Amino acid sequence: MPICSCPHCNTFLKVKESQLNIAQGFVRCTDCQGMFKAKDFVAKQQISSIDWMADGVSDIEAVRRLGTYVRGRNAFDKQQIDYLLEHPADGSTPAAVPHERPRSSAQAVPLPEPPAAAVSSKSGEGTNWTLATLVALTILILQLFYILLTR
Repeated sequence: MPICSCPHCNTFLKVKESQLNIAQGFVRCTDCQGMFKAKDFVAKQQISSIDWMADGVSDIEAVRRLGTYVRGRNAFDKQQIDYLLEHPADGSTPAAVPHERPRSSAQAVPLPEPPAAAVSSKSGEGTNWTLATLVALTILILQLFYILLTR
């Protein structure tokens, strides 16, 4: 059972092996409510007893709702999570995520750009594959009838 250290409040948490595989490896700190990738913050210190430690919590729903912002990041504090959940991506990059106070232990990582809007195929570009498929299917059916009638 790995021991992780929250990058926001330095609380030690017990994390089960199964939690490393669900919610993209993100664990929610029970002390400060921040989220971090457990694999990236494994404690380097040897700890004699883990009975006093809190368990890390996997929050699959929060990771799903954060969507593309989870990629490329390994930690979110509570204010960032709240801000991103209240201001979902609408095609524009959100403003800087507010912080209550600067944290020296947490590394500031800029928010990733939201994915560009998918290019619509209805703009007149490209081939109309639906029509081409229907024409090819019609020709194949006609050939089948021709073969059956000539026997």
